[in-house]
Amino acid sequence: WNFQVDELSVVFARLEGMPVRLGAVAERMAQGIRTSANEVYVVDLLEDLGETVKVQSKQLATDVVLEKGLLKEFLQGREIKAYQLLPSGKLLILPYIVKKGCARLVSESELAQRYPLTYSYLKANKKYLEQREKGRMSGPNWYGYVYPKNIEVMASSKLLVPDIADRAAFAFDDAGHHALTSGYAVTLKESLREKYEYVLGLLNSKLLSSYLKRISTPVRGGFFRYFTQYIEQLPIRTIDFADPADVA
Repeated sequence: WNFQVDELSVVFARLEGMPVRLGAVAERMAQGIRTSANEVYVVDLLEDLGETVKVQSKQLATDVVLEKGLLKEFLQGREIKAYQLLPSGKLLILPYIVKKGCARLVSESELAQRYPLTYSYLKANKKYLEQREKGRMSGPNWYGYVYPKNIEVMASSKLLVPDIADRAAFAFDDAGHHALTSGYAVTLKESLREKYEYVLGLLNSKLLSSYLKRISTPVRGGFFRYFTQYIEQLPIRTIDFADPADVA
């Protein structure tokens, strides 16, 4: 948007006067997850074998085969671009099941029965996992995350955005196949009639990209912080569904 300074002021004043913000239509704005042991849970994809994958473990310094059932594609901020999620070549072992919006740790017996390869891999790292935070994970939940936060969000349809970008870089994870570490996941309220794709288009627009740069904190190299305290302020132009012309 190549406005003069006075014209920009008028545009931003109009945006600031809009009543609906992203924070009002979002159900959750969640930070990326923290596994507490990336060297165990994050593995490098080597080969897709169909029902299983061959991966490389940093902790064991060897190749292993895992079932796909407890794996998600693992993203860092640099893989999240406007309208697209770039492959990172990394997978996340997520030993949790999400039902009705709640995440529970897969029981050890279920893990051994349904995912024997994954269980064997985690068992090979049991001593290391138990010693996290001075032995805090010693016990029946030794293979779980120390801080299992936002796991249910990762399994949902969501908008993803890195925490730092040089322009708007929102992407849509429709099927909940991705988990991220450096960035934010935004889910929308079920009561919102506007679709994810519509909100995505607004957030990636040059207009809202310019608006965020006005309210956010700049960092080196022309980048800006896309923290929740900033993106929640982005105005959302809602649709009057009672007006066919507005819908069109």
